[in-house]
Amino acid sequence: MKLSAFIILSLLSIQGYASELKVTILGSGTPIPSLERFGPSTLIEYKDKKYLFDVGRGTTIRLSQIGINPSEIDHLFLTHLHSDHITGFADLWLTAWIWQRKDELNVYGPNGVENFISHTQKAFSSDITYRQNHTGLQGKGLQLNVKTVQQGIIYENNDVKITAIKVDHGSVEHAYGYKFDTEKNSILLSGDTTFSRGLITHGKNLDLLIHELAVIEPKLIANNLKLKKIAEYHSSLEQVKQVIDLIQPKQTIFNHLLIIGMDEERVRQDVQLLFKGKAVLGNDLMTINID
Repeated sequence: MKLSAFIILSLLSIQGYASELKVTILGSGTPIPSLERFGPSTLIEYKDKKYLFDVGRGTTIRLSQIGINPSEIDHLFLTHLHSDHITGFADLWLTAWIWQRKDELNVYGPNGVENFISHTQKAFSSDITYRQNHTGLQGKGLQLNVKTVQQGIIYENNDVKITAIKVDHGSVEHAYGYKFDTEKNSILLSGDTTFSRGLITHGKNLDLLIHELAVIEPKLIANNLKLKKIAEYHSSLEQVKQVIDLIQPKQTIFNHLLIIGMDEERVRQDVQLLFKGKAVLGNDLMTINID
């Protein structure tokens, strides 16, 4: 187990104790292919419900690794429609159907999500027809309930409330972070963003902040226009520190780790020194029990 995972578990979890509220980083990566860091995806389990935020490359495989069937996911929330956050959707949707999903999948996402879903359905129409005709797969398990979100409360059920927060992701007009509230606890997921005031407004009294991070060698940014543009719509270490200083979460996990031209272990050490153990780099399959 890496040091960062140990720190998180020791601060927020009691070994052997089954918490009502559990967070698993399924994928901590970016569009860059990596066996260690799959595409962005975070699972929140609360009581008997499972809520998935983003569905990047390999999400269904990561779910399998922690013993969760994709048919157990009832609610999927997309932060925005960049490919690295949605390429695992078809796998999640169709694999759950094949494995006898009983109810429809609820999908929440920004403007354009309905177009994305409808085209995905068309792309796999031949496969769906074949399976329906030759294997007898039918029922609600294939159905999708798609909802376009706007800033504000988008989900309330019993003691769970989920709020969409508009964030600044450069030219991506419709990008959101999400706040997950129960009666006792609060979790905030930034999504992809540079410094965003909306996160400050909604970031009080957090048990856990999951925030993206981009660390790029300054010389590379100076000599590469593309990298300069990328850096402009992601969060630097200095920007994230400003967010953390303003909202004071109990713990922060850095996710969607874009590390270019820098040694990851050096970045890990810098984070440890800067935040004194209150913020760490996330890893795939890192699990946090919150209570």
